[in-house]
Amino acid sequence: MAAFKKETEKICDFRNEEIELELTQEVVILEVKVCVKDKEKAIKLDWSVDEELSASTSAQNTAFINVTVEYRLFRNDKQIGSTINSQNQSSVGVDNLAPDNLIRNSFLQHTQPNFTFCDETPDIGINLYQVTATLKSVNGTFFSAIILDRSLIAVY
Repeated sequence: MAAFKKETEKICDFRNEEIELELTQEVVILEVKVCVKDKEKAIKLDWSVDEELSASTSAQNTAFINVTVEYRLFRNDKQIGSTINSQNQSSVGVDNLAPDNLIRNSFLQHTQPNFTFCDETPDIGINLYQVTATLKSVNGTFFSAIILDRSLIAVY
């Protein structure tokens, strides 16, 4: 007798509109709904984000700048996972051409954080999975954190 392998199912949310994060404001950037009929069947969640982080400053002492973004994964409004992406740069040089010998420091960086999570205890019925992003901390005079292309895939 032949055995048949049941195919896995996938639900995907892909978005490409830009979101500029504001300091401490949590924004939902991705979401998928999964109907769970078997509580023993785990759900694998993969997400990826293309982000652009930048900061700049002028100081009379050492210029250290950073931008930190926290990503959190929720199931039905309950946090089940998180990760933090932080970009840092420091400078100890002095720009003798700048007024008052100010240190100038800046960066612009594209990063692609991604995260895989296995939800081993999903709720029976509809499960709403959401990924949020929050600009947590910044050390710089000018800064930005922009979320670009992103995707969330639920495999069950």
